Amino acid sequence: MAEAVRAFAARAAFRLIESFAEGLAAELLARFPLDWIRITLRKPGAVAGARAVRLSIERRREAEDGGAGRA
Repeated sequence: MAEAVRAFAARAAFRLIESFAEGLAAELLARFPLDWIRITLRKPGAVAGARAVRLSIERRREAEDGGAGRA
């Protein structure tokens, strides 16, 4: 999975860390058998006067049957 993250980062062309996080979450959910994922990113020096900007997102895999039959 670490190699998949590195490969995604190497080919990604996002201007916002929010977009990068969304794209990475979608990529990992598509490639690996994950039910959900939490991604936390830190970008040092993004805002003057702050050490870093940090973003965390959680995403769940969409049910293939639209959620039917799940309790």
